[in-house]
Amino acid sequence: MEHAQVNFQGAIVVSFLDTKGNSRTFSNVRELNAIFSQDWEAGMPTIALQEQHDGESGKLSNLKMMIDLAGVNPADVRRIQVLSTFKYKLQDYLRLEMIGMIEAAVETPNGAGKVTVTGDLKFE
Repeated sequence: MEHAQVNFQGAIVVSFLDTKGNSRTFSNVRELNAIFSQDWEAGMPTIALQEQHDGESGKLSNLKMMIDLAGVNPADVRRIQVLSTFKYKLQDYLRLEMIGMIEAAVETPNGAGKVTVTGDLKFE
């Protein structure tokens, strides 16, 4: 079975809801941040990525995304949502190239200082 080649596209959108019902959105895409810049008077959040690649194939095997909500009290966070895209392709037996979406939504009724989400992409 062929191991799909997965390339992270790099565009990330993060939204969170606070205790007052306010929603704030940011991204690592400059044009999106220009739209939502009024949401971040206390400082712009940061996104850091770490990629791990398979030693044999050199293909992406793990992606770690770290998001720091600058100027936000963790006790006020009630929901976090992350959206991003990835491109994957199969070429050995079939010529297939597609773009997929990653979505993670975490409800945090007691607030959140740190959230960890783990998942797998399975192409069956």
